[in-house]
Amino acid sequence: MDSNLRVKPVPTLQSKTVEMLRKYINSTYPLGEKIPGEHELAMTLGVNRGTVRSALSILEREGLIIRRRGDGTYTNPHVLGIKTRLEDLVEYK
Repeated sequence: MDSNLRVKPVPTLQSKTVEMLRKYINSTYPLGEKIPGEHELAMTLGVNRGTVRSALSILEREGLIIRRRGDGTYTNPHVLGIKTRLEDLVEYK
């Protein structure tokens, strides 16, 4: 079968949002600082709140942020302070 016929994966809006938020958080907010709410992030990124909420859930599972119900979302100083991450050392296929 011709390899040109293969379907190429396209990044989803959610995965693009996760990457944008990861870069935004790492470059803008110091360790332990509160980040903007879902509404503000959605307006800044030009996506809906549900997409931002899903992306934040992924970042929370990764440990990049800490979400406190009724208080807000904060950068996780324990994770952001790590200079060497496993994925930088090991190539996954």
